[in-house]
Formats: sequence, structure tokens, C-alpha cells
Amino acid sequence: MTFILSVSSASILFANVQIAVDSLNIDNVHYVLGENIVTGEPIINPTMSISWTDPDQWANDIDVHSPDFYEITVENITFNTSNTLTVYEGSTEFTNSAIDIHDEINLETGSFYELSIQPYHYHTIDVGGELVQELAPNTQPPEQGWAVTDLNVDFISDEDSIQVIWDDLGLAEFEYRIVYALGDYTSESKQDLLNNAEGEILGLSIDSDDVDAFFDPIEQRNKLSYTIDESIYPGQVYSIMVEPLAEYYNGNLIVRNRNYPFIKSVSTNVQLSLVEEGDYIRLQWEIPASFKVGQSQEEYALVEATLMEFQDGLGRNLVIFDGEAASIGYYRVQKLYGKRSMS
Repeated sequence: MTFILSVSSASILFANVQIAVDSLNIDNVHYVLGENIVTGEPIINPTMSISWTDPDQWANDIDVHSPDFYEITVENITFNTSNTLTVYEGSTEFTNSAIDIHDEINLETGSFYELSIQPYHYHTIDVGGELVQELAPNTQPPEQGWAVTDLNVDFISDEDSIQVIWDDLGLAEFEYRIVYALGDYTSESKQDLLNNAEGEILGLSIDSDDVDAFFDPIEQRNKLSYTIDESIYPGQVYSIMVEPLAEYYNGNLIVRNRNYPFIKSVSTNVQLSLVEEGDYIRLQWEIPASFKVGQSQEEYALVEATLMEFQDGLGRNLVIFDGEAASIGYYRVQKLYGKRSMS
């Protein structure tokens, strides 16, 4: 009796493994300021870039090969979405070992991102006399990094409070702080805002009693809100910064825009009430004659108040109260013939 064992084999012509890159760096976590063409409100478009360092062993290209391409995974943990970018040999990004993520995909505001990079190269193997390409095995996991994009911030204001609404990053352990100042600091630095802060609220999270969590059906995402009701005066402009206090994730540093965060302004309203007085309508409002602002609690006096009227979407100044007249707090409009008088 004769036994025959048949064995098929593949001949590997260039056999070695693929090792990982030495390091992955995330930078340029910032934003480009734009404008909503419908509302005129400022909007932010996040930016993010990465670069990487290749190991020295690739230089000799003997024991380990340099890659034919890199695969970069951009995972938005907040939205539970993922994108894969491929950087091929011969491209500018491959040569420079760097890529601008925002040029490849649309980054979301207020999102927690996990980025990773893995190099690959092909082996040529002989399978039954035919040469085919096969990916070399990776010996190490991909290099990773984490980043948070700037938060989009909106407001709902009245005469003595401001509801601040911002993007929810989606992780309960992340906290936020709100800093606000009287005046327009949208073109100033973060430090200028801090130096003139009217108030600061720390340790806000989705679990805080005074933080409301909700789903925004227009933006199709989760939001958080907090209402500021201390040191808020009617008819004023306030600048507000909402900053995520996310520093580490599983012991790894989170890259975020720490130095130049988005600062947005909002105006508080002056509540008008109407009272009929015979042939007149009395418009009434309350604005403090003076108030103290900032960390130094400097006292400011009310020096001007402007009453405007609007018709068909167009506004014009009805009367401007200067000096002591700014705190009068009422104005009478005659019902008949459009005549107006002040008493």
C-alpha cells in the first residue's frame, strides 16, 4: 500500500513585517470663523492637522520595509461615526508625513475625536507560479491621539438673564466652565476676557443640577444649557466663553484649543411695558442708573439710552436719552395724529 501526501505552498519573495510609526502628533485644533447667511450669526468651522514620525529602521529598508501607504482613522466618539483616509506613497502628504484633516472631511464642532495611523506595505508572493500582492503583517497596534474641537455656542437672553447653550461632547466625565464679561471681547484674547470677567461658573457637567440636557432637532445633536442670572443688566453687550475642561482620556493628553477659544457676544433686552393714559401710550422700562462690573467691581453710570421703533423690518431711533435723562424710564406716545410728547 502506498500513501501520497500532497502539499501546496506559496513562496514569499520579500518577507518581513510592518512596524508602526514612532509617534502621532495632533495640532492646529482651531476654527475658521464664518457667517450664517440667513441670520448673520458667526459660525465656526473646526480645523485639525496631524503629523507623524517614522522609525529609523525604515531607512535601511532591509529588516523592515517602509510603507506603501498609511491608513488614518478619524473616529468621532461624540457622534459615533468614523472616516478612513489613505495616504499613498508619492503624495505630498506622504512625503511631508503630515495631513490637514479638515481638508479631507467635515469636522464637527464640539466633538471628541480619536485619531490613529497605521502603515502598510505589500509582499510579493508566489502562489502556484503566479505572483500576487499581499499585505505584510503588522506587529504593533496603530499610534493614537485624541482631540476636542471648539464648542458651538448660542444664547437666549432677556433683560436680566442669559441662557447659554453649547455642544454636548457626549462623555459624562467631561466638565465645562463658562466665563462672561461686560463688553465686546470677541476680537480680544482669552486672557483679556479673564482679566475683565464679570463671572465664572466652574464644574458644569451633564449631571449638574442646574445644567439642562436636550436634543436639538435642527442641528441633530445633543446640547447642554445653563442660565446666567447674576450680574446681568438690561440693554448691555456680554461676551461669553464656554470651555471644555477635558484634559486627559484614559491617561492620555487631549489636544484642544486652549489658548484661543471661541468667544461670542450677546445683547440683553430691555423689557418694555405699555400703559394707556388717555390719548397717550406710556412706554415703561427699568435700567439701573449705575452698576458694578468686572473683577475690580468698578462702578459704571448709565449715560445713554436709545428707544427705537421698527416698521417692516426697518428700525430708526425714536429718541435718545442723554445723561440723567437716560434713567427716566418712560416715554409717552400720543395715539392720535402720530404726535409724540415726553413728560
